[in-house]
Amino acid sequence: MDEMEELLEKVMAPLNEDERPAARADEGGAVEAAPEAAADPAYREGVMQRYSEALYALYEDASKHQRVEIFVDAATLALAAIAIHFGPRVTGDVMRKLGNHLIEREQAAMAEREAGKEGGSGNLLH
Repeated sequence: MDEMEELLEKVMAPLNEDERPAARADEGGAVEAAPEAAADPAYREGVMQRYSEALYALYEDASKHQRVEIFVDAATLALAAIAIHFGPRVTGDVMRKLGNHLIEREQAAMAEREAGKEGGSGNLLH
């Protein structure tokens, strides 16, 4: 098993049944997590870490093998599926969060430049 397969197996291991939040919205309505997930910041952090690691590993693999265009196609297809499945409210949330992340990255880059630092973390997801 290669490094990518091992990472994906680790990261994508299914959640325990008692940890799984509600996965579907009703007819385009807002998605609500299970109460135990919403009340537990450690749960959200753990899941966010797993998903971020998987996405960043895919991004790194695409960059390393000069397949960024294919990765972008796959990522935008997944976003389209989210938009279709969960409706306009969640689609708006995706766009708002994307904008906020871009602003945060630009502000961090500006702060680094002002502090005289070069480069950065290199991690687009953090």
